[in-house]
Amino acid sequence: MTAAGGWYPVALAGGVEAGTSNGMHLRGEEIVVWRDAAGAAHIWDDRCPHRGMRLSFGFVRGDRIACLYHGWQYGADGSCLAIPAHPGLQPPVTIVAERRDRVEALGMIWAGSAGEPGRPPVPEETVGQTVTPIRSLHVDRPLEDVAARLAAFDLPPFHPDLAEGARRGARRDGPLVIVTAEKGYVAETLIAGLQPLDHGHTAVHLAMAANVGDHRGPGQAHFARLAELFRHVVESEAMSAASERAA
Repeated sequence: MTAAGGWYPVALAGGVEAGTSNGMHLRGEEIVVWRDAAGAAHIWDDRCPHRGMRLSFGFVRGDRIACLYHGWQYGADGSCLAIPAHPGLQPPVTIVAERRDRVEALGMIWAGSAGEPGRPPVPEETVGQTVTPIRSLHVDRPLEDVAARLAAFDLPPFHPDLAEGARRGARRDGPLVIVTAEKGYVAETLIAGLQPLDHGHTAVHLAMAANVGDHRGPGQAHFARLAELFRHVVESEAMSAASERAA
């Protein structure tokens, strides 16, 4: 399920609110990301062990997620805690939802396979900086294409002191593309976490780290516009290349 390094971002941390669930794909597999009422994130296979209904169609109550089909309830450890049609029955311990390891880092929720060692990569540039979420978007291109094109794309920094003469760079670290700009005491890092939805589609989760305060509002809007431009350019290039091959 996971790549070398073992972890992929699957959502911005702020994109999944307490008491909600989101269904999505990771490498062609269906997963559900949900937060319990206390705010803890959980990542499971998006299938109820009973009849295979998507748990993302269900509802979260307290520290449980319940299937929409028959209301079976599952606790944070994946075990079945209640079967409404049989209120006096103690559910068998063998009824367990498949869980994925999860970690929150860089303003994102990360998924790993069960027992995956280590943690997601955290670039040194972001240590001690304020991380501001920007947005998530889907690009109709494979992860490797998105990563390569993003590292080479012209992404002007937001802070005005970095507009001219800033030292810029881009590199890839597993499912991360890190774009930096630095001049004097001002530094800014754009973090793109890449989620392979399937072979030909990638979700890009964007956040920004800076040592000059929170860039909420104008900074988010700046990079959100660049993200839309990036998606348009990359998908248009792919379409043009496909048309040329077909001609």
